[in-house]
Amino acid sequence: MSIFVTADHHFGHANIIKFCNRPFAHADEMDLALIDNWNAVVGPDDIVYHLGDFTLNDSLSAWIHALQFKTMHIVPGGHDHRWLRNFCPQALGYRVEILPPLFNLELPSDGKYPHIVVMCHYPMLSWDRSHYGALHLHGHSHGTIPNGVSGDRQLPPGQRQGRRIDVGVDCHDFVPISLEPLMEEG
Repeated sequence: MSIFVTADHHFGHANIIKFCNRPFAHADEMDLALIDNWNAVVGPDDIVYHLGDFTLNDSLSAWIHALQFKTMHIVPGGHDHRWLRNFCPQALGYRVEILPPLFNLELPSDGKYPHIVVMCHYPMLSWDRSHYGALHLHGHSHGTIPNGVSGDRQLPPGQRQGRRIDVGVDCHDFVPISLEPLMEEG
């Protein structure tokens, strides 16, 4: 079992191709590529944290049934309100959980304190335990904001106040990314 993070798929959203200069001719081509890319790295025993803007449509079931995962946790984004109105995870036949808009994941570490991963659809300048090196993962910006550290200055590894990483598909070749290497960086 592995843990993956991703955001900003915008399944079925033709205009996102133009807005983000995505290399697809139309939404159907984009959707198929996103599904193929997802299933190439995420297996049926893996956990996925999706940090919002899954689809603008009224339902996410067509895409959920095409994607591999054991459990998906969704931190909603601004475009998820349409499908959230009628969301019924039992009808999907998959384990899909809607998380609050701001979610902290605590993972075991070799040290005294756990690894803290703060997840939100939106990027933040400061977050819970950022001054202790907590990692902040987000979507929303589609790669327009450089990844970095909190605070006014870049600090060397070991003195960082926390790291912020855009996990949206536009930043990662349209593929979900494994959480493990992100935890090891910095």
